[in-house]
Amino acid sequence: YAEWKPAKGLTIRSNLGVVNASTRNGHFEDANTISRALSTGSLSSVANTTQTDLTWENIITYQRKFGDHSLNLMAVTSYLSNRSDNSSASGTGQLLAGQSFYALQNNPSNLAISSNYVGSNMESGAFRLNYSFKEKYLLTFTGREDGASVLAPKNRWAFFPSAAAAWRIIDEKFMKGIPVISDLKLRGSYGIAGNSAVKPYQTQSGVMLIPYSWNDVAALAYGLQPQIGNENLKWELTTTQNFGIDFGILKNRISGSVDIYDSKTKDLLYLQQLPTTSGGQSMLNNVGKTRNSGIEVSLKTINIEGKDFTWTSNITYTRNKERIVYLPTGNDIANSLIIGSPVNSFYDYQKIGIWQTVDATTATSFGYKPGDIRVLDVNKDGKITAINDRMVVGSAVPLYSVGFNNDFKYKSFDLNVFVYARVGQTFVSSYALKFEPNAVENGAAVDYWTPENPTNAYPQPDSKISRASLPFAT
Repeated sequence: YAEWKPAKGLTIRSNLGVVNASTRNGHFEDANTISRALSTGSLSSVANTTQTDLTWENIITYQRKFGDHSLNLMAVTSYLSNRSDNSSASGTGQLLAGQSFYALQNNPSNLAISSNYVGSNMESGAFRLNYSFKEKYLLTFTGREDGASVLAPKNRWAFFPSAAAAWRIIDEKFMKGIPVISDLKLRGSYGIAGNSAVKPYQTQSGVMLIPYSWNDVAALAYGLQPQIGNENLKWELTTTQNFGIDFGILKNRISGSVDIYDSKTKDLLYLQQLPTTSGGQSMLNNVGKTRNSGIEVSLKTINIEGKDFTWTSNITYTRNKERIVYLPTGNDIANSLIIGSPVNSFYDYQKIGIWQTVDATTATSFGYKPGDIRVLDVNKDGKITAINDRMVVGSAVPLYSVGFNNDFKYKSFDLNVFVYARVGQTFVSSYALKFEPNAVENGAAVDYWTPENPTNAYPQPDSKISRASLPFAT
């Protein structure tokens, strides 16, 4: 970096960072390896990768204090560049161990080569104004404009403004008569943030070689990759309002903060599944609008403060309500995007138990048998259908989260105990889905239904069960 201070309170600084890395990975397996038993015989391969990352920032800062007024101005420009290219070659049947992976052209079979290049840029310009009066009344204004090469050319640039204000009530004269309160501050903010977190070239439709046969002749031709490009990709924008209070009691023996926020996101970036008739499988798109609102509470206490021993605690509580507000085509059932529910929701049949032997007749009327999962007939028409009887049965977003952190210190020893809980969250357990009929590995202890064990937890194991007869994935 280089820094220059041409005048009082004025600083000009330039930061430059470069990461240039190259890796080489060679692989060879001689005759006495496990691969000798395979039809491919002894192996050899080589891979080369180079990575170059560049960061260049220019920062101008001006500070001035006159009387009760304090001013801090900052302007920033930045340029981020990422480049990566790699190549690899492989073959099988290496006959001369001494050649290792240095003579792949001599391998008699499965010769293959590949190469790849990925590049992206981000350019930004920003400013910030901090103003305070008597260090009690604080104002902040910021604005930045970013350009991301990963987005469509016509949508690469966006401007993000924000403003914040704070009032340090503790510094007011009328607070001098309340010694029990050691800190008190009110604050509020409003701003817009952007998200361009997409992979390079997702605005383009890629091609790949696909084998095909014509007139009994096998050949290769270029075809579209499963993920279709989107030439209209643009920034995902989030507008956030936040109101908070910071406080301290008993010389900050007890301190904390409370924040209430409301965030609205539009042009949400989401990978949509496409119908088969489109010729592709998925496409990244700006699909709609979402909203997050909630409260965050943080409390710190100094429980014991002695010469040799201290104990401090931090308690956090977060409650967030996420929901989709708008979709251009209404509910998107295929992608489980339901208006009024979180983005990562599970849209499925509602399990209400297991069909029991005493309910065999009723189960048959629905097309099931004892031991199958019993689901809710939402519209009570005596039939279970995908259109009328599915609903949002859970979400990956918890109702609330709680954290409890404790730090104990005794002379030169310290101990940290942290407990964290997420309540009201639904997730798919890969461990619970694993069934080991041959006991090759330890499986989960599952309370399966059997005629002798009429449980309502898990259905009767059946290797012949089809998806149609098992509509709910546990």
